[in-house]
Amino acid sequence: MRTMKIHVTGYEMKSPEILEPTRVMAISDVHENSRMFAGITALVRDTRPDYLCLVGDTLDHSGSDGASVIEWLKDLAKLTKVVITIGNHEMVALGRGFFGMFRRPQVRENHEFYKTVEGIKNCALLKEQFSVYEATPWLTFSALNMPENWYQRGLEDQKEFDAAVAAIPKNALQKKNYNIMLSHSPGGFLMGGRLRTKEAVPILDKVDLVLSGHHHAGLVPLALRKLMAKRGFFGPRYLVGQPHAYGMWERDGRYLILSGGVTKFAESSGVGGLGHWLNKRFKPEAEDIWLLPDVGKGANRNGKRVKQGK
Repeated sequence: MRTMKIHVTGYEMKSPEILEPTRVMAISDVHENSRMFAGITALVRDTRPDYLCLVGDTLDHSGSDGASVIEWLKDLAKLTKVVITIGNHEMVALGRGFFGMFRRPQVRENHEFYKTVEGIKNCALLKEQFSVYEATPWLTFSALNMPENWYQRGLEDQKEFDAAVAAIPKNALQKKNYNIMLSHSPGGFLMGGRLRTKEAVPILDKVDLVLSGHHHAGLVPLALRKLMAKRGFFGPRYLVGQPHAYGMWERDGRYLILSGGVTKFAESSGVGGLGHWLNKRFKPEAEDIWLLPDVGKGANRNGKRVKQGK
């Protein structure tokens, strides 16, 4: 089987809270696409990140028990520390439909899958509504996992998201640490083309970087990204005209990086055998993030995109 090359976008994030150079690779929306396992494993082997973050929808709701994913995670965990959170596909099984229409919600039980993943050495599973993994004395990963009905209704209601944020214990994260939050959907963090303020989303007072996916880059080919300016053609919340599809947002020294995802058309997308052909038209994507200390005079938080891979 031919290994598909992955398009890698690079970022540098600097902060006084970062105590040593650390490389984080973020990947979303694998959707149990076994054709991509070898390519992702090769990327991790070649780049040797300190952490690989799988930002939700590693499984697909098409009905698999996740056995192939478990074996793949075991291989990845031999190469690096894997931090994995859950998306809507891990939580629910939905009836097939074109671009997500005519869905029939049905809760999917993945308890055995979760139990097996938690038993994998060098793999941290963040599956609760709010979960924390303290990677080092200065680096913390957390996850905000919205409930399945938040996705099922297709609305990603802002008030419901804000209530989930308000329920996070005030001392859950330490402000002195560099805090990375995994949130499969960026919907609650972005509004009107901007990252929301710390006053609107209080957890952003402590979170330095949010990693998200879910929007499949709005099905925008790489060649059109500059023209579309982070907007997408299609998306899970907005069927046509996705306002936040890919890229990086910043506000008051806080950042959100939205990955374009690995698999644009999942097994469960409703396009049948066309899915594999369509996926060949879109390059799988990964985000390569360097965390760098900034300890000079006047040091502060800043981030930038630094390279674009092929």
